Amino acid sequence: LYSSAASDVYKRQAVELPPIRLRKGAAGQIVVDGDLKEWDMGAAVTIDAGAGRRAKVALAYDETNLYVAFDVLDDSPMLNSGKDFALLFKTGDACDLYLATDPSADAKRTRPVAGDIRLLFSVMENRPVCVLYEAVTRGGERAMCLFTSPTGAEVFDRVVLLKEARVAIKRTKNAYVLEASVPLSALQFSPKPGATYRGDVGVIYSDAGGSRNVLRACYFNKETAIVNDIPTEARLQPQNWGMVVVE
Repeated sequence: LYSSAASDVYKRQAVELPPIRLRKGAAGQIVVDGDLKEWDMGAAVTIDAGAGRRAKVALAYDETNLYVAFDVLDDSPMLNSGKDFALLFKTGDACDLYLATDPSADAKRTRPVAGDIRLLFSVMENRPVCVLYEAVTRGGERAMCLFTSPTGAEVFDRVVLLKEARVAIKRTKNAYVLEASVPLSALQFSPKPGATYRGDVGVIYSDAGGSRNVLRACYFNKETAIVNDIPTEARLQPQNWGMVVVE
């Protein structure tokens, strides 16, 4: 549990950080192949997780897709032993994008509303995957998921593998690049130049064997110390997200 004073500190830290930039690109400009040559990583934000664990993260979009690029320092690069896509955040490495796709939602809300989503990118059975988490569905078919522990529970209206997403991963000895595209239609998201949204990006680090998570780090949200409680780690915390500016 965190005191209100601590929460206020976290919120001030989020406000003081530069926004995440969501940059418009030409259709077909970005090829999802794990090579970031098409990206201007000078526009990326940096996550420092300590002990040499760092990541640069950039976002882009065109008329049909949202794109993400993660360049991550990790001495056990992108390993995940999980076989349940809904729990990949517990079973090894992963990359996260959190986004409030409804800009009219109350910025001070402490619980997710329709339009608040999480996209988790990882590997399952050696195949790159993208998982969509919606705590509150915006219509359509539900795929409910309950995350429980002795501390409580979190219910999501929809947790699904996004088969239409494309994910590519390239590993080196102590790092990896993860690049992905997700159809905007699958997210019911229509970014407009000059618009601002709330969101966050994060990296989950595994143990040496890629069997469990040992560290969570986000750009804005600093309430990520817990790595031993499933509902806490599944929970969306929009009050701790920061600004995403569309360019």
